Amino acid sequence: EQVRRAFRTVDAEGAGFIQITSLREVLVILDILEKVGEDNVLRLATHLEEDGSGIIIWDKFWATVSRL
Repeated sequence: EQVRRAFRTVDAEGAGFIQITSLREVLVILDILEKVGEDNVLRLATHLEEDGSGIIIWDKFWATVSRL
């Protein structure tokens, strides 16, 4: 539930996705930026990005972050 709330904080419209540029903000809210590592945020964003669209969808985000 904490992860969903953090995602929704950035996805205020409830569209089910965030911009890749907002990933760092979500990681800060979840207090896992340090665990991921500042240098790995871009790598993670690229991995989570949906088909080069510049967005990260909830399902893919959850599948990845839940393993952290």
